[in-house]
Amino acid sequence: MKKYIKKILLIGNHGVGKTSLATRYVENKFSDAYLSTIGVNIMKKNLILNDQGNVAAVALMLWDVEGANKNQNVPLHYAKGCNAFIVVIDATRPQTAENLQQHLEYIHNFDVAIPFIIAINKSDLGSTVTLDEAAFQQKYSNCVGIVYTSAKEDKNVEELFTRITKRTIW
Repeated sequence: MKKYIKKILLIGNHGVGKTSLATRYVENKFSDAYLSTIGVNIMKKNLILNDQGNVAAVALMLWDVEGANKNQNVPLHYAKGCNAFIVVIDATRPQTAENLQQHLEYIHNFDVAIPFIIAINKSDLGSTVTLDEAAFQQKYSNCVGIVYTSAKEDKNVEELFTRITKRTIW
């Protein structure tokens, strides 16, 4: 079995649920209390992935990065050594989707080959945001897809992290 260490950055606007998604995935916990991340919060999860007979042990390092606002990007030094990005937007706040292009430009300015996946979080609250997955994958060859998630209800959280982690390995 091959062993890997993978670094994934969670980026997006303030309050979209980056910390909630990471905490749900790593600790299987959710809290309604909002605590803004300052700087970066690093979480680790060890997992075994199996894909069509390929088996890998992965030490997954999740970098939950402080939320960005319009015209404010994540410091580039956070992305050093990064294997993938999860771009999180809020299903109930269309303005977070409007800033999606800014986050994608950040990724492409860093490295056009690094895979990313888009999480439309808080989908349990009803979504006013819809994105065309095929259009994103056609425009960006490194786009792994779009996943509607809910950290609160644990909806598609495992799928989100598994999909992007597999893309970094196979």
